[in-house]
Amino acid sequence: MTCLGLADSDDRSLICVLSRDHERIMGLLMRLPAAREAGRRRVVDQVTGELIRHAVAEDMYLYPAIHASVPDWAIDMAKETGAHTRIERLLATLAATDTADVAFDALVTDLLWEVDGEIMHEEMDVFPLLTMCVDPQMLIDLGEQVQAFKTTAVVEKTPDTGLSIRYGERVLQRWGLSGHGDGEATAGTPREDGTVQTPVASVVSANAVRAEFDRALREQAAFRRIAVLVARGGPLPQVFAAVVGQIGRLLDTDCVIINRFESDHTTTVVGHWTRPGRPNFVPPAVPSRRIADGSVAAAVARSGRPGRINGHVDTESEVGVRLRDGPVTSLVACPIMVKGRVWGTTVSLGCGPQPANTEARMLQFMVLTSAAITNAETDAELRASRARVLNAADAARSRIERDLHNRLQQRLICLSLELRSAQDALTPEQDALKGQLARTAQALTNVLQDLWSISRGLHPAILSRGGLKAALKSLVRRCPIPVELHVHVGRPLAEPLKVAVYYITCEALSAALAHTDVSAIRLDLLVGKHTVRVLIHDDGAMATSATDADVDCETGPINLGDRVEALGGKIWTTRESEGNRLLITIPLYPGTA
Repeated sequence: MTCLGLADSDDRSLICVLSRDHERIMGLLMRLPAAREAGRRRVVDQVTGELIRHAVAEDMYLYPAIHASVPDWAIDMAKETGAHTRIERLLATLAATDTADVAFDALVTDLLWEVDGEIMHEEMDVFPLLTMCVDPQMLIDLGEQVQAFKTTAVVEKTPDTGLSIRYGERVLQRWGLSGHGDGEATAGTPREDGTVQTPVASVVSANAVRAEFDRALREQAAFRRIAVLVARGGPLPQVFAAVVGQIGRLLDTDCVIINRFESDHTTTVVGHWTRPGRPNFVPPAVPSRRIADGSVAAAVARSGRPGRINGHVDTESEVGVRLRDGPVTSLVACPIMVKGRVWGTTVSLGCGPQPANTEARMLQFMVLTSAAITNAETDAELRASRARVLNAADAARSRIERDLHNRLQQRLICLSLELRSAQDALTPEQDALKGQLARTAQALTNVLQDLWSISRGLHPAILSRGGLKAALKSLVRRCPIPVELHVHVGRPLAEPLKVAVYYITCEALSAALAHTDVSAIRLDLLVGKHTVRVLIHDDGAMATSATDADVDCETGPINLGDRVEALGGKIWTTRESEGNRLLITIPLYPGTA
């Protein structure tokens, strides 16, 4: 099951249980504004019950899990409990306010904004942290406990205690309708004349709540854009550029840098963003920089925790000297963790103090950055592994071809020559024996021809002696259909890549031959500066998918798509009025296409 975009989530998990609560609560809240006056109180009571049970369940099970497993710097617990307190006070005030009072609608609006913002924060910030830091089985156990608690907990409303929740024989929590200060009037407290005081403070605070809500919406939109880019497998430079740009704009900072830690105790800038109109504090043109002792980068690399400098940077590194002479007065660095190691760091530079929650807000983007890097490294490792397998198979094929040519074929040739000599030495009276030797010599010649054909299919010797162009000319000469060949090799290829390109071309040509009613084929091969391109155009009446065609071309049952993907290449097939086109591109360097 997928819960909140988290793959393979168990529906019993704490995250899924709380997410279902969120949907149910927001559904009830959205009914309030349109509810008739007679039914409003009933809806308010339902919302109150759901919210209080949800809040107490989080206090009992969610927050202890956060305290036990999530690093302190990753989440602001005061903010979490503060949101609950605000919601609880709004509920208490709403419970004491008549549905016909003008204050009721203002309270409903405030409650809607407050709850919606808290739900968004939990689902975008808190739940991803839980999936990273808490054992999945523990999340399932907590989810079952929350479900059991919500099933048996009862919310009670009494004139003297206000709102309370009873779980078995225990009263777990209360929210009174008065006593919020030393004689200070509280919104919703009945006046002497029996009317209810309008929640002026709540209405005034609504603007701040809406501003926070708008900020959360912008943050969610930025997070979603990067998540989509990561899910699509976007190249790392594009992901890094998106991350630094979104962080810089959302945090309203002046410069954001992503550094990769190298094995030689240096850092390399892989992503960089500077606010328009600001100087380029750390130019990305310098390939790598030494990590200075005592710097924030050194502390992050050593501890795997965020670091911060408030005030001018005073390290003696190249970056520190440059920043010390500039307007930067604050620096926040957040680690990028990949497979349990500190891969690098994201640094936010500001010309003024940066908020206390900067690290926590950067963390959610670091999670996506880490996922993108992990995906890229895993993909590179997979491609390298597949390439090694193919190279090993090609090398074994070449070795077998050499053994066949240098040993078996030579011995068979010698044996054939001996038979011919024996045949010539026979007298005319031995015609019967001479005929038998002639038939044996011809059979031996046929075996040699079959062996040459097998040897050429395993690994054409002309590929090593004459190069790719000569091997392809030999290939098209054996083709049963006329092939127009155009080859341009702009640079020499390494032997493994040359062999791979030959086999890919061979298999692609076989795929074209598999089309119906093919009478002519054109083969173009271009070896450029960064890419090898193979284009095959045939006039067949029906096309088959090259990636699904299992053609061997005497090279073994290796799928064309497997070969191309192992080299980081791509395949395009199109059907046109004059036939079929198959285009294959293979990068010559990692990361090019």
